[in-house]
This record gives sequence, C-alpha cells and structure tokens, in this order.
Amino acid sequence: KIALQGTYDIVILGAGPAGSAAALALTNSNLKIALIDRSSFPRHKICGDAIPGKSQRFLREVWPEIDSVLDDYPQKENIKHAEVVGSNGKAITINWTLKAYNFKREDFDNILFQEVKRRKKVDILENHPIIKIKNGTDDLTLIGTDESEIKCKIVIGCDGANSIVSKELAKEGTNRDQYGFAVAAYFENVDCPDETNLAYIPAKHQPGYFWIFPLGQNQYNVGFGLLGKSQRNLKKVLEEIIHEDSAIASRFKQAEQKSQSYTFGLPMGGNSFRRIQGERFMLCGDAAYLIDPLQGHGIDKAIRSGIIAAKAAEKGIAGNAVTSFPEYQTEIEKEFGEELKKNYRIMRFLSKNPRVVSFLTSIAQFKPLERKIQKLVYG
Repeated sequence: KIALQGTYDIVILGAGPAGSAAALALTNSNLKIALIDRSSFPRHKICGDAIPGKSQRFLREVWPEIDSVLDDYPQKENIKHAEVVGSNGKAITINWTLKAYNFKREDFDNILFQEVKRRKKVDILENHPIIKIKNGTDDLTLIGTDESEIKCKIVIGCDGANSIVSKELAKEGTNRDQYGFAVAAYFENVDCPDETNLAYIPAKHQPGYFWIFPLGQNQYNVGFGLLGKSQRNLKKVLEEIIHEDSAIASRFKQAEQKSQSYTFGLPMGGNSFRRIQGERFMLCGDAAYLIDPLQGHGIDKAIRSGIIAAKAAEKGIAGNAVTSFPEYQTEIEKEFGEELKKNYRIMRFLSKNPRVVSFLTSIAQFKPLERKIQKLVYG
C-alpha cells in the first residue's frame, strides 16, 4: 500500500477488467494516472467465469500479446461449444467462431492487473475502499475508509454493481427492472463434456437458468440465475436443482462441492441507457449496466467501455473539457445499444413465457431452423 501524492489527471476506480483495460489504454498518455481497488490482488470475484470471445479482440488494442498469455495459462478451459437445454430435455448446440475461455476471474483479472503493474506507468493502490467523492471547483476528492483523500481531475468508475462513482456523481439508484441475481459455487467431478458450456432451463424453477461451465483440471463453475429479485433462497434452489432435477442430477452423482455458494447481483442493459457520464466522471462495465441481459456476461463490454472511457478522458484533459463526456455516452450507446435492447426484450419475453425455450429447442431439432434460432439468441 503506497501513498498517492498530489492531484492526478485521471483516477480509475476499480481494477477489474474494465479498470485494468482503461489503465492499459493510458500507459502511454504521459498523464498522471492512478488505479485504485478496494481489494488486494489476486482476489476472488463471484462470476460464472465465462470469458466471451470478443474480450480478447478488444484487449489486443491495448495489449497485443494477450492471446499468447491466455493460451499459455494452465488453469482454464478452451470453450468451443455451448448447449442450451430446455425443460423438455432437448438442446440447441452452438459452435463458437471466436476463441473463448472459461477462466476463474481471480486468475483472469489478476493477469490484466499484473500487466498494468509491469508497465510501471500507473500508480496503484490496493486494499483501499473509497466511500465518498466530493466534487470541487477544480477537481474531485476521493475519500477512503481511513479518511485519506486523493484528488483528481477525472474519475473513471469501474467499481462494479455497487459503484460509489454512480451513487455519488451520477446520482443513480438501482434499477430493479434491469437487475438479475445469481448464485454460483465451484465443484469437482461433474459429468460435463470438455470444451462445452451447458445451460439448462430447469423444469421446476422457471424463469431462470442453470449452468455448468468447465474450468479445466476437473474444476467447474456451477450456478443458477434469474431476472429480478426473487423471494426464493437461491442457495437452496441451487442445491435442489443439483439433487432433484432429473436432467441435471445425473451429472452430479460423483460431484463434490469445493467452495461455499455465493450470491451476486447482475446490473444488465435494457431498453434505454442510464446516465454513464457527467462532470468529471464516466462509468464503465457493471457500473454502467452493460451486462448482456440474455446471456448474463459483461466482461467483453467492460473491457471495451474501459478503453473508450480512457480515450475520452485523455482527450478531455488535453482540451481542458472535463465537465461532461457526451461523446463517451454516444459511442457506448452506438456500439452496444441495439444488442442490449434486443436481448433485453427477448429476456423479458422469455422470463414471462419460459416454456417458449422448450418450444425453440424442439423445433431446433430441425436443422434448417436451428441456425435461425442460434442467430436470434447469439447473433
């Protein structure tokens, strides 16, 4: 832990994929940059651990060697297929065209964070929660739990679902219509095909979906998620599905749970964008509600938004224009808006009509229709 001195041009709050990507994008900027995180790395991150293929494509812009780094990392699973299984037991199979991995987020996030450290162009402060932000005449003041103060001209909020930047500067509360909840745990000895992500629509617990994502070396991320806050105890639901759902229980006959079950929130994209920029701030990733509402992942969009925000911040400093960043909001909406809106509408429809998934998996058995359904859901 080091003391951060003086006023920074840009502080990036949160060192997950969005924050580390933003930091990597700024390492050649000649600006004074700080990266702050509430935890110390490596740290556990509750997630499904699926890394979408576009993540690497976006990262290459700021770290061209990322493909070889991920390829050489031993604890991962190269994912080539996904199967979506309806409550009728029939499946839609998707074959990925981009290289995709399942990666423990503790490892994936730390790989990006350590590259920021290695470049030695950004001041880093770990294990330092920020609890308040004051907007002054010429700068922002970030106040930690120890009452220490860090000043900056711009803050890029990459601080997740419970973003202090969103709360203090955007003045945005939680949008329950665009929120999901999930539970996940790590297992060993699960009967799951290699290189394949499995997603089930359980017959009893609808709407919602259950996943098995292999992580390599006999480890699996297993979980259940659904739209909106449920009155159900999600940890108990996960146990019930694993032990009682006829289509799923057979895969867990020899399985051992190797971690506790963790619940977490999912701020998802919707029909309209929230305010993700304003005077001296921008929001990225989960803080900007950029999780795909249909597939439940947001790492690729977090990385991309972090890079776009970094460029907007650098331009703002150069032009002494830090009162707002409308070009950032416009670019994010242009890049992800239609996809998120479409998937939000599909997700809302399926959550109200979960039996439609079984209908789609049934007609997908006719190969000419399978490709059309794949494109509807996955693009």
